[in-house]
Amino acid sequence: MDFSLPRSAWACSSDAPRHEPNSPSLKPRLISDLEDSVISARLLAAGETGLPEHASPSSCPYTLEQLIDEHFLPQSTTA
Repeated sequence: MDFSLPRSAWACSSDAPRHEPNSPSLKPRLISDLEDSVISARLLAAGETGLPEHASPSSCPYTLEQLIDEHFLPQSTTA
């Protein structure tokens, strides 16, 4: 990427990787990265809150398809 160009010239190209998760060859890597991220997030949450690690979900509550959908918004679980 040539950063000497005006931002408008490269801003769109910098968003392009966001759409690559739809590539079937990347899906296994993304799933693995997501699983690793959940493990890291559980450890971080336990350390920051003092709650036991098992107090956090052991897996991501959203599918990979939901996470890469730019229009997806989780539903509130509070009443």
